[in-house]
Amino acid sequence: MSGHGHEIKPTVTMCCWIWAALMALLVLTYVVGMYVDAGAGNFAIAFAIAMTKATIIILFFMHIYYSSPLVRMWAGSGFFFLLILIGLTLCDVRTRDLHYETDVPEYPAPAEDAPARHEGDPSGNPMPAHGK
Repeated sequence: MSGHGHEIKPTVTMCCWIWAALMALLVLTYVVGMYVDAGAGNFAIAFAIAMTKATIIILFFMHIYYSSPLVRMWAGSGFFFLLILIGLTLCDVRTRDLHYETDVPEYPAPAEDAPARHEGDPSGNPMPAHGK
């Protein structure tokens, strides 16, 4: 794609090795998910495997491995920025305290014989009869 004449393409043997590596990582993902109990480490292991698979796909299927250094730099910076976004998201989720007390009072449920209220009427007037 550089326009300089020849382009290096992967051989069939290399594609088979890439396929085998991706299948091995797929099996490893399944084994770790089903049979390994590392507690909170399971996420880190699965994330590392997923990043390895993503790196293989980016390098070979997107032909970054055979590209110029400038293209490699831009692809790497995009991948790095994605890691920053994922890291910030994980930091945000990790620092949330989901077990907090609220000071919101609980209101009693309306009586069963109370008239129906119109949802859009802020005054709380009963809903007018249909057609009037």
